[in-house]
Amino acid sequence: MFDQSPLRRLLPDAAIYNLPDMKIPEVRYTRAGRQALPEVNRPRLHGITIDGRVAVMFSNVDITTGLLGIGAIDCVGYSPKSAFEIARNVLLYATDKSRCRIAKELTRLAQAPLHCRRSAARIAAVGI
Repeated sequence: MFDQSPLRRLLPDAAIYNLPDMKIPEVRYTRAGRQALPEVNRPRLHGITIDGRVAVMFSNVDITTGLLGIGAIDCVGYSPKSAFEIARNVLLYATDKSRCRIAKELTRLAQAPLHCRRSAARIAAVGI
C-alpha cells in the first residue's frame, strides 16, 4: 500500500515533536525500556511520509501501558508522562489542531494525577 514511501525513524526535529508550546525534547522510559535502550532519551516514533507530511506513524516502544499507568515489568515502553505527551502530539498532529483549545487542555492534563488524566482525556476527546 505504501510501496513508494518507506517507514523511517522520525528525527528529533520532526514536526510532531515540536508543536507550538508542546515540544518533546526528551522522554523517559520504563525500567525495561531503560535496560533495552540505554542512553536513549528521545522518542522513537517511525513514520511514512506522503506529500511532505507524516501520514502513518508507528512505535516499536509501547505507549499503551504508559497511558494506562500500568507497570508491566517486562514492557519496553514510555513512562506515563512521556506516553501522554507523545499521544497528545500524535493526536494534535493528525487532526492539525495544535493551536486549538483542546491542545491547551491536554497540556494542562499532563500535569494532573493519573486517575484524573484518564477521565478528563476521554471527555476532552469528544470535543475534538
